[in-house]
Amino acid sequence: MKICITGASGLVGSHVVKYLLTFKHNLVLLLREGFDRSLIFNEIDSCDVVEGDIQDEIILEKIFIDCDIVIHCAGLVSFNPSRNREIFDVNVLGTTNVVNACLNSKIKKLIHVSSISALGRSEITNSYNEDSKWEDSGFNSSYAKSKYLAELEVFRGGEEGLDFSIINPSVIIGTGDISRSSTRLLGFVKKFNYFYPNGFLNVVDVRDVARVIGELISIKHKNRLVLNSESITYKQLYDYTSEIYKIKSPTKSLPLSLIKLGSYIDQVRRFFVGGEPFITSENLKFLGTNFSYFSIFYDKLFDKKLISAKESIQHAVTELEMKAKL
Repeated sequence: MKICITGASGLVGSHVVKYLLTFKHNLVLLLREGFDRSLIFNEIDSCDVVEGDIQDEIILEKIFIDCDIVIHCAGLVSFNPSRNREIFDVNVLGTTNVVNACLNSKIKKLIHVSSISALGRSEITNSYNEDSKWEDSGFNSSYAKSKYLAELEVFRGGEEGLDFSIINPSVIIGTGDISRSSTRLLGFVKKFNYFYPNGFLNVVDVRDVARVIGELISIKHKNRLVLNSESITYKQLYDYTSEIYKIKSPTKSLPLSLIKLGSYIDQVRRFFVGGEPFITSENLKFLGTNFSYFSIFYDKLFDKKLISAKESIQHAVTELEMKAKL
């Protein structure tokens, strides 16, 4: 079976590549020109690599025409308001192009990597699953809305005859680029371990995400699928990481007012030195909140339980420490 993976050099995409190669699939990796390929360095020789952009529908059709399955992992995760236009272009317009190319190329199935944020957050409820309806509220970021709109494109493709599955992972824990996604979060916890923020974090292991994507290739599920191992407090996150880093875990929480002050100071710093912010006005919308996510389908489709938050976090931290020593 020939499978095309967009965003193959990212956290999810790279783990999907490694998982599928164990089953001897013929893989085509779509990578943007100049993107870091270190996460799939050992796997590239076993795959066909094509440089291209999901915003180019013509290139997508040329690539998809010989493929059976498309796994759409490419996307932009950012809570920086200055990148809202880019977020929309990549996540919404890019997905529109992928769906159209799948339809025109007669792809057998599209597996779309979305996010729990696409389920929406509201002031009415704090519990969400695959049947949750999007509601505009102050708790939703621009990134969340882009993932919701991208899902609408996938559902539109389904109405036009495209078979698909959508996965909605929570915060994905795994070893990736230290400057991006959840890997950056783990590095932040090590560097700033004096206090911890209040609130909760929903997490899932990237190995589970890759496994589920691989199994969905042969499973009929034309719907969303929430992937969330459990909800933990930020205090637990610090405790789990501190245990592996062999450092003292913080015992005091940081008030939201001081976090907001830190965000302002970070904005001033970035004005002079640049760089991607860690805390933004978008992050602050849901920091300190307690939203929970569960799947009404997972146990019906899969026998294997999701990896616990503690095991996932400590496995990722251990791998990061090993890489740092190389």
